[in-house]
Amino acid sequence: MEAVLGLLVISAGVSHCLETSCDARQNGCQCYGALGGTVYLQLVTDATIYDELSFYKGSTGAETEILRMKKDIWVIRDTRIKDRVHFFINNGTFRLNNTRSTDSGEYRLETFNSEGKSSGIRGLKLFIEAPVSSPQLSSECLSHGEMRVSCSSEGDGPQYSWNLDGQTLRDTEASADDETNTITLKKGLSGDLTCTVRNHISSDTVSSRISHCPGLIYVNCTLSNGTKVSEWVNTIGNTLCIESTTVATVTESPISKTSTGMEEKCCDARQNMSCHGALGETVYLQLMNNATGSELVFRKDPTGASIKIFTMKNNTVRFHDSIKARSEFFINNGTFRISNTEKSDSGEYLLEIYDSHGTRLSTGGVQLIIGGSGFNVFVYFQLAEVFILLTICLGSYWFYKKKTCPQEQDDGQ
Repeated sequence: MEAVLGLLVISAGVSHCLETSCDARQNGCQCYGALGGTVYLQLVTDATIYDELSFYKGSTGAETEILRMKKDIWVIRDTRIKDRVHFFINNGTFRLNNTRSTDSGEYRLETFNSEGKSSGIRGLKLFIEAPVSSPQLSSECLSHGEMRVSCSSEGDGPQYSWNLDGQTLRDTEASADDETNTITLKKGLSGDLTCTVRNHISSDTVSSRISHCPGLIYVNCTLSNGTKVSEWVNTIGNTLCIESTTVATVTESPISKTSTGMEEKCCDARQNMSCHGALGETVYLQLMNNATGSELVFRKDPTGASIKIFTMKNNTVRFHDSIKARSEFFINNGTFRISNTEKSDSGEYLLEIYDSHGTRLSTGGVQLIIGGSGFNVFVYFQLAEVFILLTICLGSYWFYKKKTCPQEQDDGQ
């Protein structure tokens, strides 16, 4: 399915420190250095107080002497690293430049007294790691509307952390896959997603704006049995909140009486259909179940001189000036209201739904027919029946009089 990750990188932070320092004055220290960088190991506080000291690499029995100092004179014993090291006597710090992966390993410092006897031994472990590279985000939509997002970075021992809109992701919002650089977001989530990758010597961050997967709509209704439904669902194949067994949750009743006693018309326009309204009354068109978070364009006469009735983005609705004073859109239940209907309101209307990247997800149409006055049609039928009955009665009476009048005249003669 289509990836929906925003292309706009909002922020990126990087911390690549190629110089690291480590306090190795305690036995068993673990120190880390950047590959190709410089490492400072403080072995003692002040080397001048010692008569003699030696610094070794490797485990006991298979070690190589790197440095020997005696009477404040130090000598590099391992010629392979001679050009890459230096020792500062005044603060007991050993410097290693242009670090390599082979520099990783166990090290041992041994001090001696004036008689040449060992006065102390301390060990440390040095780990040389490649810094993490700038992370890259990628995503894909899964079959049920979830989104799998991966954060890829090169380097040694990377660790990943995630947050959405500055908040750590909760278990209810995302689940981690076997690899910590991949998470699965629950359907309907959107916002600024940030991935931070780090190891012991560097860190980097990338943030991108994400939108929910295409083809999702938010439904919010109450079933006829009283069950409340409020969730993101796939548009294709969805049966929630669209059947006659459901009642949409509304903030204002779409069917009521006006101050003149005229009924307001309500049409379910979620399927392509036609809707009839009387001249001068109010018509409600339910265009969708819930418009929260959607981007919409509602236009009239899409095949002719198209007029945008309203647009909605970021839950803000903007109406065309020609209809602004007579219309309203209820975001929570996707209902459009037009008051004081006119003949010119008749025509074809089209609702277009877009994702945050401007890709059209779906369209739906409705034919609105405004005719006659708001006078009750049933009254017209009653008047017609009375007129027909009167016509029959008067016709019968006229026929009767015409037939009997000549006979009365003959009797008079």
